[in-house]
Amino acid sequence: MGTRRRWAERGAALVEFAVCVPLLVLLGLGVVDFGRVYTVTERARVAAREAALYAASHPGQLHNVANTQCADPANATWRGTNEGSGSFTFTFSPDLANPLTDCNPSPMPAGLGAGQPLKVTATAHVTLFTPLVGAITGNPLQLSATVCVDIAGPPSTVPCA
Repeated sequence: MGTRRRWAERGAALVEFAVCVPLLVLLGLGVVDFGRVYTVTERARVAAREAALYAASHPGQLHNVANTQCADPANATWRGTNEGSGSFTFTFSPDLANPLTDCNPSPMPAGLGAGQPLKVTATAHVTLFTPLVGAITGNPLQLSATVCVDIAGPPSTVPCA
């Protein structure tokens, strides 16, 4: 009778372990995902801030245009990506008419004026490890950070309108 009871207790412990392990794994992956999301969000903020500050002083050099004075590293996109240590997509508002061909390194390109607000958004994508959170938030998760500056203004950020 005593041997049978010990085996039953061992079986109950094994069932409890089998129920708890998936929950602990999900909890662990959730903590890792939370840390990754926080890190990428902070890197996006740094990237957007660096791109915005460079674009404020070089408003005609927003994108990489090969074989021009806007080729890497002389553009806001490269500066932001390099400072943020990641793969980001940048949007600028206002932007030049065609970011793939327009490069105007003159002090103030046409259509832009000193003191005009410039809005820069850095966007990154994070693939989550936790399936449940990924199903709720969408996988990959899109994270973005927005920074606003004044063109040709002091090197500081301003509130976004």
